Amino acid sequence: MKKKLIVATALVLVLAMSVTLFVGCDEIFKKNDKRDAQQVVASVTYNGEFGKQTENVYKFELASSFNSYAYYYVNYYGMTYEATANYLAQSLAQQKLLVLFAKEKVAKLEGKNSLPANITELLSAAERNKAIEDTNKSLLDSLVSTVESLITEDNANTTNSDATKKDTTETKVTDPVYVRFESNGGSTVEKQKIQKGSVATEPDDPTKSGYTFYGWYADENFTGKEFDFEKTTVSETITLYAKWVEYVSPRTALPEVEEEDDYDPDSTEDVKLADKFFSAEYKAQLLDDTKEDSLFTTEFLEADFVDNIVVDDGKTLVSVLKDYINEGLSEMETNLKNNLYKDNVEDCYNYYLDSQHQSLLVARLKRMVGNSAQVTEQEIKEEFEAQVAKNKETFAGSDSSYESALTSTLNKTYYHPQADQGYGFVINILFKLDSESMNTLNAMAKNDPTNVEAILLTRNRLIADMTAYVSNPKYDSTAVVEDADGKKIELRDPMTDAKNPYNNVGGNQDTTYQVEGGNNYNQIVEFKKVDDAYQIVYNATEHPAMAYLSNKVSVFDKDGQIGLIHQIHNSLNQVKAAVEAKEITKEEGVYWLREVATTWAYLVSDDPGATSSDSNNNGLGYLVSPEGKDSSFLADFTDYARSLITAGTGSFANGDVTNDMFNGTLTADGQFAGDKKAFVVADSLVSDGKASASDSAYAGVFVLLNSYTVWDADNVSSDTEKKGDVLGSMSENTLPSNYVMTFAKKSSDVKTLYDVIYDTILEAKKNDLYNSEVNTMVASQKDGIEYFDKVIKQLYKDLT
Repeated sequence: MKKKLIVATALVLVLAMSVTLFVGCDEIFKKNDKRDAQQVVASVTYNGEFGKQTENVYKFELASSFNSYAYYYVNYYGMTYEATANYLAQSLAQQKLLVLFAKEKVAKLEGKNSLPANITELLSAAERNKAIEDTNKSLLDSLVSTVESLITEDNANTTNSDATKKDTTETKVTDPVYVRFESNGGSTVEKQKIQKGSVATEPDDPTKSGYTFYGWYADENFTGKEFDFEKTTVSETITLYAKWVEYVSPRTALPEVEEEDDYDPDSTEDVKLADKFFSAEYKAQLLDDTKEDSLFTTEFLEADFVDNIVVDDGKTLVSVLKDYINEGLSEMETNLKNNLYKDNVEDCYNYYLDSQHQSLLVARLKRMVGNSAQVTEQEIKEEFEAQVAKNKETFAGSDSSYESALTSTLNKTYYHPQADQGYGFVINILFKLDSESMNTLNAMAKNDPTNVEAILLTRNRLIADMTAYVSNPKYDSTAVVEDADGKKIELRDPMTDAKNPYNNVGGNQDTTYQVEGGNNYNQIVEFKKVDDAYQIVYNATEHPAMAYLSNKVSVFDKDGQIGLIHQIHNSLNQVKAAVEAKEITKEEGVYWLREVATTWAYLVSDDPGATSSDSNNNGLGYLVSPEGKDSSFLADFTDYARSLITAGTGSFANGDVTNDMFNGTLTADGQFAGDKKAFVVADSLVSDGKASASDSAYAGVFVLLNSYTVWDADNVSSDTEKKGDVLGSMSENTLPSNYVMTFAKKSSDVKTLYDVIYDTILEAKKNDLYNSEVNTMVASQKDGIEYFDKVIKQLYKDLT
């Protein structure tokens, strides 16, 4: 079924660059000569108070748009090529009209009496700089793509022409010997029958789940060197043995911290404009191999496609890569001039820069028109009451609809039924017993399912001795290890390959990528003030190619080592202390508690769901129901989570916690002192006084943070300026005005219920004002657009 295309009456602000103009590509129709491409598709005239303005839509612009979007309109919306061409011509013409309108309207709103010579006079320095940066970014992305294509194409050509092919000539064996392959639990490798005194053929690497293959050895104890298939002749029947090293799959990598965007389009401060893409200064950045943060390094040298470069004798990787960049620039410049029909690349750049200026001008118009929007207390009250009524209707007699609202539209849930006022979210950090330990417990469960006491005691002893891999905070799956000459070292696994100088496998570990002074395994994550601002600090790191820290760490305190559970509590307590010292607000504290707990989840948790956007409810964690409601979680986990939810948002311990709770020592009855206080121990083996063995069974220790108690009087804002008596009342099962809906790093970004409703109404009013203004303009100026149908027809004529 084809989708129906809805053409909005208000113009959409999309003045984007067309990728088809950056590079040479196959197109639906062929390029025409310069004269043909510069035919006028539509003439646009705007008659305003400051006089008449005119603009044209050219055939090459419509061609570019047509190449980019025609396929989707024809195949997805069911439009004809003719209708598509006409629709796109109309859109482009209306965009031109919108810019002409914005030019006059913004000038008037800024108190000018005439049109400026250039629209940049209407933009702030910040906007002009953003236009340059955005244009540069689009062109840089195109250059990277072009260079990658050039490298891939050359590599393919080299492979096809120069690669050594296996000799398929069958050699007659008159004096046979055999080479047998013992894969040691890996996939089967067929034996080889070869002529005595010849060399064997190296087979494809076998595979074994959970292990990395480290080559074939003539000795079953893997002494000596790896067997050399190219140089070692075989004079008697031999057996080669596969060497395996356990492989630990990387956890989900920590998301990169996004730099705060300090772009303020209305700032009056002066801004130094960035270098333009084709300028000598910018090109110098593209070829600067002396800085780690240069464009050459970050965009090209560190890219995966660089691995495909073949470096000839007498050249270096850097020099060859620079040649490719220069070739890519030359190709881009040629394509741009050809596709835009301009004489020099500077004019091409300015064409795109003008498009960005126009886009920012229209954005400025929208802001200025919307500045007159106002929201009344009555409107806020009416919106609140309407949403409460909708909540009551939706939740009536349905637990599932209420739970669904909490996980999908929490910011629109203002009414909470009395029976449901106990839900909350917890961030889960799980340390899970390994498969060997679970095999032990499963065997006990199979042998005697009723001997629960012995099974739980064994479980606790195994958990008390657990160690865990800690993910490297700097891990980057694309990173490579290089030698002193900058050449990539081929590694089977950066964690276990002795050729990696940065791991501790071969001894003499290079600690260049560890924190200054060496890794601190006693407090890997810390919340502290740096340069007068609180932040999360990592006290242990490795080379980015390494998925984990070199050393495993005990889960509980042991032999002078502070365990991971204790470390988690320490860092959460650091946030709590900052709140108590009034260095950060209560709301900022909740934000940081979530950030610290989430960081630990990425670094140590064996629960992938805790960091998955499909199950962690936008970072809040798992939704836990109150007592009396069904729960899909383990019983002990549920009970402990509920105790934290009852304690309030930001809770991570049930009652007072002492250091002895973290040492893993079991009490006389085989229990942990900190169980259900600082953490909870749980398993899926034992239920209702009986054990049930299962291959999917698991057990471990869970550290939880209550990230949000949905109905919590302590979630009322601590900011006395926040309005608290305008809306709702917890006594009436509705949230009050100053109930915090969004916790944030900065107090200014914290949103209460009142703020959420106010912002929603205000944004809608701003959009309405803008759309009304634009629609009125289009209605009065539409006769100023003249379309040249004959030229438009030429675009799709060849397709029929």
